[in-house]
Amino acid sequence: MGSIKELILRSKLKNRSKSATAFVPWDKAKSVALIIDAQTASNKNLIDKFIYESDKVVDVYYIDLKVKESAIKNYITFTKQHKNFVGLPNAKAIQLLTKKYDVLINAAFHEVSYAAVLSNALAATCKASFISQYSTFNLIIQRKTNQEVSAYLKDVVVYLKMIRN
Repeated sequence: MGSIKELILRSKLKNRSKSATAFVPWDKAKSVALIIDAQTASNKNLIDKFIYESDKVVDVYYIDLKVKESAIKNYITFTKQHKNFVGLPNAKAIQLLTKKYDVLINAAFHEVSYAAVLSNALAATCKASFISQYSTFNLIIQRKTNQEVSAYLKDVVVYLKMIRN
């Protein structure tokens, strides 16, 4: 099943590309899409703190594919209902991806393939991720071994603050 999933994944990434086009300085970014998964974001308070401190409009795309309905109501959630037979986003999931963002941050450390398809389908000027496996992202910020999501998000902001236009 792994090779079938890989073929479908490559097809989805190739056909629906809304690839990043430029780097965006943090101080000029107004809207941010943050993709996280349930395993990565075990402490919702830290994510909420990041949102508050960022002083940006942040939409959180929360991947929790093990439940039928998410307990988290103030995030855009993806559950069992939003995946196809190989565990990738289905049409129902893709329909939720209508907004355009200045910056997209992929911090879904466990649901890598699912998050890559979401990242590819979301329109954003600058797309940052911890993984360079897929050509969807134009800014790769390496994640340190066992680094918590809050520390990784701080690192992303540091690098985005270094960008000058």
